[in-house]
Amino acid sequence: CTFDPPTTNDCTAVGTYTANDFNFTNPPDTWLWSIEPPVSGVDLTDATLQTCTVTTTDSAVDVSFNLKVIATDSVSTDTANRTTTFEQTRLSAPIYVGPDPNPITVAQNIELGPFETAYLFTGQVDTYSLGGTWPTGIVIDADTGTLSGITLDAATDYPNCLVIATNIAGSGETTPITVTVTENEQAPVFMNGPIPDQTLLINVPIDNRDLRPTYFPTGTSPMTFTVDSGALPTGITLDPQTGWFQGIPSSLDLGDQGFVIVRCTNGAGTDVTNSFTWEVVDEILPVFWAVQPDLITTEVLGVLDGIGDLTEGNTSTRYYEDFEGIWRSFISAVPGYYGGRVVENLCLQSDDLETSWTLNSTTVTAGQTDPDGGATAFRVTATGSFARITQTDLTSVGDTVRGSWWVRRAVGTGGVLMRNGNGQGNYNITGVISSSWQRLA
Repeated sequence: CTFDPPTTNDCTAVGTYTANDFNFTNPPDTWLWSIEPPVSGVDLTDATLQTCTVTTTDSAVDVSFNLKVIATDSVSTDTANRTTTFEQTRLSAPIYVGPDPNPITVAQNIELGPFETAYLFTGQVDTYSLGGTWPTGIVIDADTGTLSGITLDAATDYPNCLVIATNIAGSGETTPITVTVTENEQAPVFMNGPIPDQTLLINVPIDNRDLRPTYFPTGTSPMTFTVDSGALPTGITLDPQTGWFQGIPSSLDLGDQGFVIVRCTNGAGTDVTNSFTWEVVDEILPVFWAVQPDLITTEVLGVLDGIGDLTEGNTSTRYYEDFEGIWRSFISAVPGYYGGRVVENLCLQSDDLETSWTLNSTTVTAGQTDPDGGATAFRVTATGSFARITQTDLTSVGDTVRGSWWVRRAVGTGGVLMRNGNGQGNYNITGVISSSWQRLA
């Protein structure tokens, strides 16, 4: 017979046995299985087949029994016996024995542990897990039961924290553990690098304008802000509780510059510094955004007119001003439009503000994202009281003429001169750029 008795944990077992007909003169005609002597709780089925099935109830687990088989052919009989036991693996769920580890204390932003919990249980443990409500960031190693982690949660008690130990037979858990998160007060940390340098306009309130130091607060004691060195402009103060700069720059400091170091201190007595420079002026030079058109579009308004050299007979593209003073182009053999306008947006990557225009009292930075939600654009900053952008090639038109530029103001005041060169002469447009997008030819 060939059979390996099973090991069971459910108080019952079943197995099959197969007789070996080796060395019979003739093939066996019959098989007869039996349990001798009989054992209560051990049952036999398929007793007349070569393979029988033995099952036991919980009363026969761990009790040995003798399995007998008689094989018969036409001339002889053979008998085989085997003693077998179905064994039960007796495994209990883990048991919490303590002692209670109350309380477990962890400081904010400080690594916990390693804190061992395996000693709290008896019996075999296959895996450890957490139950209840633990501070964010605290974890348990499923194999070893070791607690670890860093929490930034508020300083308070977490009274319903559980450690659960589990095996195939079930699980056991600790009594509720209180985890206490304690305050860990450290120095405030400035997060935004140096405060941006500030150009202040006389008689214009700054009203908390982008001057507040950004810091990472640790602890609950209040922050105190002070000017550590240097001096603020006349009329400007630093709120010691909020860190905001407020006030109205005075004409007394017109043209002056200064360097200020800001100190931030908390209740732990630790501090850090940040710094910025300031300048008081009576005019803030304009900054605006010039957008290259990214599509080729044409808008035609007005009444068709074939008078003059703007007729179907013209042999080349011509450029003229319309009634708004906007230069427009007319391709060859196409009549013009009386009292109307043609607006063309020509996107020519070889012709941009950085390579094909002369900049006077301006700086240009390409690929900038419009801070007010517009398209990616050029950022044009005036460096003098009169900023001018001039086309360098005033004779070659066609590939270098744009029908329109779209601009909007970011900060500052004053007009900007933009000159668009073309074959019919030069036309200057000077105007005050508003904060809304507008076309500037």
